[in-house]
Amino acid sequence: MIRFSGRTSISRLLSPRVWGLLGVYALIVLLAYEAAFQLRFDFSVPEEMRNVFWNTLPWVVALKLTVFFRFGVLQGWLRHVTFADLVALLRVSLLSTLAIGSIDYFLFEGYQIPRAVLLLDFGITILLVGSMRSLWRLQREHLQPVLWPKHRHRTLLISGDHDREALTRLIHGSPELEHQVVGFLDERRSRHGSRLGGVPFLGHPENGVLIAKEHQVRSILVVANSVAGVYLRRLMDG
Repeated sequence: MIRFSGRTSISRLLSPRVWGLLGVYALIVLLAYEAAFQLRFDFSVPEEMRNVFWNTLPWVVALKLTVFFRFGVLQGWLRHVTFADLVALLRVSLLSTLAIGSIDYFLFEGYQIPRAVLLLDFGITILLVGSMRSLWRLQREHLQPVLWPKHRHRTLLISGDHDREALTRLIHGSPELEHQVVGFLDERRSRHGSRLGGVPFLGHPENGVLIAKEHQVRSILVVANSVAGVYLRRLMDG
């Protein structure tokens, strides 16, 4: 059984990194809310709706940040972002939107937020937060190999379907491995010419040596039991 002490929680809350993330998320929430009003009223918000915006902005931002923090959206900013993170973001955003709509309807009758604004805010929040969360992955997996290609060896990868994409992501996200996967080799000719995660299927393993020379590849990584022995021997002899 895992227990968290009160001291650990307090130290986490006082962390400069947490406050920095809160500031970033607060800005994102503010921008999403403003954009929702602007889009709803075609960038000409009436004075009455502008008053609604300013009077509801403080508690809307506070509520969203509280929900995001409570359900862990603020955690793992530099962690690899997965589809599960997107699903969690959808759930938390939906929960915060429902909470805002309910509180506004029952407690703030004088400042009713248009329902279209709530729907737009829901979508824009997901778009902005999802984009920000993906920036680290974009930098590690796509920008870094392009900006600093000299530090990596051009590599071909032979692996099974289930681990091919995950391995490529791991290699590209680990500069210390010094590899850049520039192509896959696959025994199924129907895959040749297609792409997975932006990486092309260049040909059959039996032609691995020729493909490596053609694409100036220094290494061919082979996952165990992912290629027939006869082709593996050809690669080793080549």
